[in-house]
Amino acid sequence: MSVVARPGRIDLRVPILLRLADELVTCETRNIGLGGIFVVAYETALVGQRVSLDLTLPRWDEPVVLEGEVRWIRVSDDGDPFDGLPGIGVKFVKLSLYAAAAIDNLVRSHLLG
Repeated sequence: MSVVARPGRIDLRVPILLRLADELVTCETRNIGLGGIFVVAYETALVGQRVSLDLTLPRWDEPVVLEGEVRWIRVSDDGDPFDGLPGIGVKFVKLSLYAAAAIDNLVRSHLLG
């Protein structure tokens, strides 16, 4: 994992379960911060759609369940292999104290080094 250019976000590539309406899909994260997460996803989502995410963070005992809203969508293109991945940007809503602490701990540990 390495720090990405966006302040307060870190590169994080771990499996995640994404719930889109009645569909449960295994995807992979690309970055995370207290405000939200980017998930590589080939499934269709709509901006404004509410989603649920089950995430197992490194060095964290239990999965973290996150609720969010799709803020933007990126469709696949033939550009750069990292930037060209399709996916969704999700803004967290109603983070539990447990989830906020888990994400904050992870981000701080990577930013501090």
